[in-house]
Amino acid sequence: MASPTTRTPLLPPPSRGTISSSSSHPNSPQHSNNSNRLPQSLARQVHSEARHLRTITILTFLPAFPLLIAHGVLSQSLVPAIGLAPLFISAVVGLFLISKYRSKDRASSSHSHQHPHLQYVTDDVGAPDESEGWDDDSDSQEESVFTHRILVFFTDAGLTVGLAFVLIYTWVKNTQMSGDAILAMLAAYGTIPILINFLIHLYLTIREFIAGLALHGLIQYAAWHVLPPDCPDCGSRLRPEAHPPIPWYESVSRPNLNMTLTAPSLPALPKGPSFSSISVPAWLKRKSAAADPEGADARLFVDDDQIQRDRYRDEIEEASSTASNNGIVTGAIGSGSVVEEVVIVGKKDKKKRSISGSAPMYGEDDSSWA
Repeated sequence: MASPTTRTPLLPPPSRGTISSSSSHPNSPQHSNNSNRLPQSLARQVHSEARHLRTITILTFLPAFPLLIAHGVLSQSLVPAIGLAPLFISAVVGLFLISKYRSKDRASSSHSHQHPHLQYVTDDVGAPDESEGWDDDSDSQEESVFTHRILVFFTDAGLTVGLAFVLIYTWVKNTQMSGDAILAMLAAYGTIPILINFLIHLYLTIREFIAGLALHGLIQYAAWHVLPPDCPDCGSRLRPEAHPPIPWYESVSRPNLNMTLTAPSLPALPKGPSFSSISVPAWLKRKSAAADPEGADARLFVDDDQIQRDRYRDEIEEASSTASNNGIVTGAIGSGSVVEEVVIVGKKDKKKRSISGSAPMYGEDDSSWA
C-alpha cells in the first residue's frame, strides 16, 4: 500500500506592509523621496482647514474696524486702534491665499477630468503635502513666489508677533488706568477680533514649523537610534539608512518658482455699434434733398483750387491759339488771293472767321463811291 503523499501547506501571500527580505523589518521606517508626502485624505483635510481659518481672519476684520475706530476717537489713543494694521494685512493675506486655493481646486478638478483613471488610486499611494504655499504637483508645476511655504510661515509669524504686542500693551494700559466704562467696553469688544486672529496665526505658524522641518520624522529617526540597529532575534535591520527629507530644505535647494506676476484682467465691456453700421435715416435724406435740390451737399467736396488751375490753363491755350490764327491771316498778300476759312475750336467757345478776296485793296479805283 502506497504511503500517502504529504503536501506542504501553501503559505499565504505577504500582507500589505510586510517585507519578505531578511535585511529589513516590517516596522522599520523606510524613508524615501515620498516620505514627506501626506495621505491624500489628510492633505485635503489640512487644505480645507487652512481655508476655513483664513476665512475667519477676513470676517473678523469687519466688526473690529468700527469698534477700534470708535475707541480711538473717544480715548484719543492709538492703542488698541493700531491693531487695525495687522488685522488688515491678515485679511489681505487670507483673501490672496484663498484665491490661490480656488485656482488649485479648479486645476485639480480639470486634471481629474482629463485623467479619470487616477480616481481609482488609493490614498495610501500618497499625495504631496498641501499645506499653505505647497502646490499639488510640485515636480511639474511652477510655484508662485508669493505662496511659497517659507514666505507664508514668516508672514504668519510676523502677524502673530504684531497682534501679541497690541494685546499685551492694551491689557497693561487698561489695568493701570481707570477710565470710562464705555471706553473699557469698546476696548474689550475691539480686542476680541485681535485675540481670534492672534490664535489663528499662532496655530498656523506652529503647524507650518512642525511640517516644514519634518519634526515628526526627525523624532522617529532619533528614536530608532536609541534601539539596537539590528533585531536580536532575526538579525534584520531596524535602523533607517537615511534621515527623513526636510521640506523646507528641499524647497530651497530645488526651487521651482515662478517670478512673473499675472496682469489683472479687466472685465470685458460690451461692444457698441460701429460707425459703418450707422446709416442716415430715410426721412433725413428726403429732407436734405428737398432743401437742396441742386445738390449743394455734393459741392461741399469740390476742390476750388483745382477749378482755378483748370481755368488758368484754358486761358493760356486760348491765347496761344489766337496768336497763331492772326499770323496766318496777315501773311496772305497779293490781289485776288483768297485765304481759306480757318476754324478755331476751343474749350469754352468756337470762333469762325473768313476773309474774301473780292474786298477792295488799298490803292484801287474807288470811283464807285463818288
